[in-house]
Amino acid sequence: MLKATVPGIQRSDLSSVVLQFKAMGITDVSNFEFIDQPSKEALFAAEKQLYGLTALDNKGEITEMGRRMVHFPLDPKLSKMLIASIDNKCSEEIIIIIAMLSVQNVFYRPRRMQVQADYKKKEMSSSVSDHITLLNVFKIWEKNDYDSGWCKNNFVNERSMNEAFEIRELLHDKMEQNKIEVYAAGKNIERIQKAICAGFAQNL
Repeated sequence: MLKATVPGIQRSDLSSVVLQFKAMGITDVSNFEFIDQPSKEALFAAEKQLYGLTALDNKGEITEMGRRMVHFPLDPKLSKMLIASIDNKCSEEIIIIIAMLSVQNVFYRPRRMQVQADYKKKEMSSSVSDHITLLNVFKIWEKNDYDSGWCKNNFVNERSMNEAFEIRELLHDKMEQNKIEVYAAGKNIERIQKAICAGFAQNL
C-alpha cells in the first residue's frame, strides 16, 4: 500500500484541464506551478489527445474548435462529439448519448435473474453500437413516461436514468444559452455515427 493517496490530478485524464488552461491563455502548461505537479508524460498525452480532436494546432495553441469545446462542461471527447452533432443535425440524440455515458452502468443483473436481465437487455440492444443501445434505452424509457416500474421490469437502474435525465436537461439549457438549435436525426443513424466518430476517432 502507498503511504499516501496519489492526488487526483496525477491520476486523471488531464485533457479538460489543459484545454481550460489554453483557453485562459496559459500556453506553457508543463511549467505551470500546480499544487500537485502531474507528470510531463501525462500533460503531453493530454495535449496529444487535444491535437487529435483538433482542439489544439501543431504549435500547441488553442484552435477555434477548442474554443467552441470549452463552452461545454464535458470531457473534450464528448464536447467534440456534441459540436459535431450540431453540424450533423443530430444534437438531440447525441445529448442523450452523452448523458447516458456520464452515469453509472444503467443495466443491472440480479444474481438469481441474470438470464431474464440479459434477455431484457438484448431486446433493447442495437447491433450498430453500444452508444445506440444507450440511446434506445433512454428513448424507450421516455416513451414509457419515465416510469420506475418500467425500469424495474427491464433491469434498468432507475437512479442512473434519473441522473441521465438531469444531465440531458442541463445540456439542453447549455445549448439554449449558446443560442444553438437542437435537431433530431430521427431514423438517420448515419448522422449520429458521424458525430460519435468525431469525438472517439482516436479510439478506432
